[in-house]
Amino acid sequence: MDKKKTKCDSCGEHFCYNKTEGYAVVFKSCKHTLCSRCYTDLTKTVDGVECSRSCRKKSSYPDLLKINCASGKICCMVCNDCLEGWCKEFDCHHPVCNNCSQMPRSCKLCPQPSEQTCKRPVFIKDQSITRERFATDIDEDVRCQDCKQQKGEIKLCLCDHVVCRSCLAKAEKHELSVECPLSSLCRMRYPLDVLKSPKTKERDTSPPFGMPSVGLTCYASCILQVLSSTPSFVTLLAQNAPKKESFSDLLLAILKNRSEVKDKEQDIIHLLVFLESIDGTFDRFSQNDCASFLHVLLDALDRDEQTQGDFDVFFVDMIDEIECSTCMCKEHADFQRVLGIQLRTNMSENLDKDNLSEEIFEKGSLKCFKCQSNEKLVKKTKMLSCPPVLVFQIQRIVETGKGFFKRTDPVEFSFDLKVVGREDEKRVEVDYKLYAAVYHSGDLEAGHYYSAVRRGSDWYICDNEHIWKCRDAKEVLKFEDAYMLFYEQN
Repeated sequence: MDKKKTKCDSCGEHFCYNKTEGYAVVFKSCKHTLCSRCYTDLTKTVDGVECSRSCRKKSSYPDLLKINCASGKICCMVCNDCLEGWCKEFDCHHPVCNNCSQMPRSCKLCPQPSEQTCKRPVFIKDQSITRERFATDIDEDVRCQDCKQQKGEIKLCLCDHVVCRSCLAKAEKHELSVECPLSSLCRMRYPLDVLKSPKTKERDTSPPFGMPSVGLTCYASCILQVLSSTPSFVTLLAQNAPKKESFSDLLLAILKNRSEVKDKEQDIIHLLVFLESIDGTFDRFSQNDCASFLHVLLDALDRDEQTQGDFDVFFVDMIDEIECSTCMCKEHADFQRVLGIQLRTNMSENLDKDNLSEEIFEKGSLKCFKCQSNEKLVKKTKMLSCPPVLVFQIQRIVETGKGFFKRTDPVEFSFDLKVVGREDEKRVEVDYKLYAAVYHSGDLEAGHYYSAVRRGSDWYICDNEHIWKCRDAKEVLKFEDAYMLFYEQN
């Protein structure tokens, strides 16, 4: 807390100091400081507390600090004495002095006062608390205490339960927290951060392996090649796939090249047969579109009862914003979760997430919902999220009065991409790097898919089971054949 700051951000009054009210509450999310009286009047729920009326940002209770008004140091949650060096910590992650920790006490910041046992020692230094993590990853092969399978991956620190990520993802969620999957035993809640996946493995630098064709399946081979070169996807699949025969385990075996060539052909056939059995629109004997195949495959993973993991690696949230030129009113409509961003023209090295595309309606049938004017409406498409992998699909199929035809004019792109925009009135920049591309040669009647993937600093062209190393980066930038582009966050 800024020692020069002596006023409450809510009521504007100076802090007073006495043993009962001589503390302030600091919100880490918005950096606001409130006196004890204003904090008492705030809206509180079991998940968190809202800041002042002008702020309205919600913080979880572990993100609140109680500061002594006279010294500016963290103080005990019970007696308000300043804390120095080592002390103890409540189950809610709020510190108490050693004297108050000798017997069960109640935290005064939390909404439901109840006796809490102090378990963890913490060190107070520079107005920050070094806390034990909410959850730790487990390397040993242990059982999940919820589903009883041999895939215990996480140890929850507050209740010491060992669970897998899929069970934790299916647990009951609240606005800012998620319950332990064994809620009938402990009812312990954790911040939503425990659902985040661990850091992905480093990119594999070994050359890719071939994906054999099993009869006009180049549409599948190129996508499987791209997925095998996507570390974030392979890592999530390995964490969620059960250790028994299933669709997800079969896909993992293909991506990790665990089978011999003949067995791999059978694995791909079984994979396509399974997809055909759950999706009536998919016909493995047809000349399928590779982008549609990726949709079907990810949808199958979402339906797999054994998996049900978080495979939103490729999906991006988008929304349309319609602005009226008459009353300048903005309306948000048509929220979408899309697998890839449609690309019609050349792509620059900078992508504005707040204005992906713009469409102008001049005196049309579309009216402003507020003033009912139809003079001029502008629709802008915005990105609401920056996924780990950003996919672009180049629109090659064009409809005319004579039917459909494939557009072959060059669409230029680059190896590096910067996504720029604003979040919470701050400029944000997310860097992406091209790591895979899918190409289509031929026309709509008879064509062929192949791909290029990056391994380390080298690029490889993958045409079913045939693999060769690129001698020149220009081989990757094939403007006339490029169909899908895959960028990963740096």
